[in-house]
Amino acid sequence: MTDDGHQGVYMGVEIERRFLIQNKSPAHLYVGATGAGGIDIVQCYPPLDIWLNIWPSGIDEIDALLHDSKTTFRLRIKGNQAYATVKGAADGATRIEFEEEVDYNEVSLIINSNKYPFVVKKRYVLPAEGGLNWEIDCFEGDNSGLIIVEIEIPTPDYPLMIPTWLGKEVTEDGENWSNYALALNPLSNRT
Repeated sequence: MTDDGHQGVYMGVEIERRFLIQNKSPAHLYVGATGAGGIDIVQCYPPLDIWLNIWPSGIDEIDALLHDSKTTFRLRIKGNQAYATVKGAADGATRIEFEEEVDYNEVSLIINSNKYPFVVKKRYVLPAEGGLNWEIDCFEGDNSGLIIVEIEIPTPDYPLMIPTWLGKEVTEDGENWSNYALALNPLSNRT
């Protein structure tokens, strides 16, 4: 924890692959999943000025991202914790990410204002080989019925065993299947 009471900035390179699920009724996947009831997640994508009011750290480390039109600014409530995250443009499955835990009540007020695009989902975690985890996101609200499965891998060329229950890979189709894209243009708006 830093002197000002914050958990500190997490900075890393996120390497993540994403898939649609082949079977729209994945109850069989939840057997053995941690958090049997799932974890409630709400992600909101406010404009930069609103996001900066929540970001508790300096902007020197993220300055280059602030001026890139492909950067995503996210506020997230996951269970009883809240986070501010900035993600750089994707390069295949890889992108720069800064994240910091922030005040839950502030983020809740912004999300509950319904002024900014958001997604609602329930996440289940299923252990994978090599100590990795499949994260199964079951979307609700305007994206109800959509299930996206993602996995963070240690390197872009990691030899991932793809289970048969996974469908089309959408890792490089962020314009349609990223959480940000689903917040801006939910399935309920698509023909």
